[in-house]
Amino acid sequence: MNRVRLLLMALVSVLLVGGLVGGATFALFTDSTESQKSEFTAGELDISNSDKTSWSSEVENMAPGDSFEKKITVTNTGSLQLAFAATVSKSGALFGGATPATVEIGNAYGILNPGASTTVTATVHLPLEANDDYQTASGEFAITFHAYQTKNVSPELAHADQTNDNAYNAVRDAYYDGYLIEDGDGNVIPLDDDNVLGMYERRPDSSIHHLVTDGSTDPKLWFNNAKDDGRYDYVLVLNRGAVYYFAINHVGN
Repeated sequence: MNRVRLLLMALVSVLLVGGLVGGATFALFTDSTESQKSEFTAGELDISNSDKTSWSSEVENMAPGDSFEKKITVTNTGSLQLAFAATVSKSGALFGGATPATVEIGNAYGILNPGASTTVTATVHLPLEANDDYQTASGEFAITFHAYQTKNVSPELAHADQTNDNAYNAVRDAYYDGYLIEDGDGNVIPLDDDNVLGMYERRPDSSIHHLVTDGSTDPKLWFNNAKDDGRYDYVLVLNRGAVYYFAINHVGN
């Protein structure tokens, strides 16, 4: 019996060794399970406005001192909250010269939830001082509404550093305070046309207005001393997509 057992053990040993030498494989039992497939969809950023037709027939025959006002409804038609910024582009003789017509946008910056709307007011004004050079002059302008994602985007705090106090501007016959705008690291943010997409001012009466750079190469913000006293809040949107905010507490002198 012991002899038989030894022979069997020897045979098993030979088989095992032969199996190893011959490259036999031994697989473990395996199993796997897969969760139900889940679909992820990116949100949509979409903005629309209520006035896409020309207003030309409504603004004809302006006389010096005339103003024309148009209300535009801006709607968030997408699925994500957005910030919008309105900008103006102008061309033509009516918007040039010494006393040109102006375009001002009220409520030019805002934040809208999906499905929400707000009213933006565009005001065209021909100064009373406009002379005969503007007779039959024409011009055109367009308002563009830019939409920005707000989720996961945090505006950065900037600082207004006053560099000029009550400086006289002979062309405009007015006095201005000059400010350099600096980011959190103390770097100057130039307020020139190549750098700024839009700059928006919330006045003490809570109205929001678009500040036009119009090809300016001046890096400073020039604040008219004749403005009402109070806090002025600013949102600055750069061409590269960065958004800054800062405030000026104005006291006239």
